[in-house]
Amino acid sequence: MKKLYKVNDSMYCIEVLLFIGTYKESEAYLKRGYGIGMGTQEFYSGCSMYLQDIKTKLAFNYIWMPEFTWTINNYVTLSHECLHCAMNTMKLCNIPVAHDNHESLAYLHGFYFGELMNELKEDRR
Repeated sequence: MKKLYKVNDSMYCIEVLLFIGTYKESEAYLKRGYGIGMGTQEFYSGCSMYLQDIKTKLAFNYIWMPEFTWTINNYVTLSHECLHCAMNTMKLCNIPVAHDNHESLAYLHGFYFGELMNELKEDRR
């Protein structure tokens, strides 16, 4: 299984990266590639962060999961983190999320989750 999966969001131009591996591997990847650390998420089953590449200044969403073993727990965790990413993107793009316009959030969440699941499925073959 690969360590890194990407979703290119052509509508909002904010990439979503999913890193699967140990906390230390994820932290090393972020420091090496972007010059930033992860914080104190070491004991979670997954986490997501909105980050900015210090070189390019481009924003991106980052999801870390220690493993993905095709369990219901993994699906739920990935979906949960994709929702955080969708909310981060909406906030960054100054799109308020309210009862009368939450459909945009629902579509974006579904897009992120679906694209990452497709990437994982392709890698599984």
